[in-house]
Amino acid sequence: MRKTAFLCFLILLLAALTVTVLAADTLTVIDDMDLLTDEQEAALSASLQKEPETGVSFYLYTMSTANADDYPTDRAVRSYCGIPDAEAAVVLVVRKAHTTYYYDMYTYGDAWDMFSDADVDRILDSFGVYNSLKSGRIYEGADSFFTLCRQTVQDFRQKEADRIAREPLMIALTGIVVAILAAGIAVLVVVLRYRTKKHGESYPLDHYARLDLTYRDDRFVGSHVTRVRIQSSSGGGRSGGGGGGGGRRGGR
Repeated sequence: MRKTAFLCFLILLLAALTVTVLAADTLTVIDDMDLLTDEQEAALSASLQKEPETGVSFYLYTMSTANADDYPTDRAVRSYCGIPDAEAAVVLVVRKAHTTYYYDMYTYGDAWDMFSDADVDRILDSFGVYNSLKSGRIYEGADSFFTLCRQTVQDFRQKEADRIAREPLMIALTGIVVAILAAGIAVLVVVLRYRTKKHGESYPLDHYARLDLTYRDDRFVGSHVTRVRIQSSSGGGRSGGGGGGGGRRGGR
């Protein structure tokens, strides 16, 4: 019994040490330029450690560059911060060139889809971020930056949840619309075929009906012609001189 309890204690101790080592290896604030005080770095690190519930990790990295155009590459920033390949992360890089501060936003993994170009411009150009970082107040500017980033991620998650919730309804509505269209097309085809269909033969009355005659009567239709001869008159004909016109020819 004691051995079992001792083994359980060792397992728990090893697990705690493993978590501690992993937490120590995962730094969310890499202040190579010492632009933050120890208190500011600790407070900012504590606030960024609460981000796993959003599914996105946030990092702050400060560095110096010789010129304003010396932008670090995506690969270099990932390597500096120790970001795993499959991790969704947002990095605020603050660069100091001589006496001027510059800052850039880097997104990795799924965070690329969560932040549109309009979101990036809105965050970087906001008064709290721009005015603070350009003035050298790195803690205030970073705090405003990560606050806006968290709000953007939460809005994206909410939109995704609403879309997933509406998906069954959209599928049902699409099915209803498709069914109505299919039924309408089927009815139209039937109507057109009915209109073009030829009429069938007449009803065969002599085959399916019986006709019995009960009365018969012969009727004849004829005509009667009477001919009468007309006798000519006894007097002679009259001849006259001169050019008589043609007479009328009588007859029957």
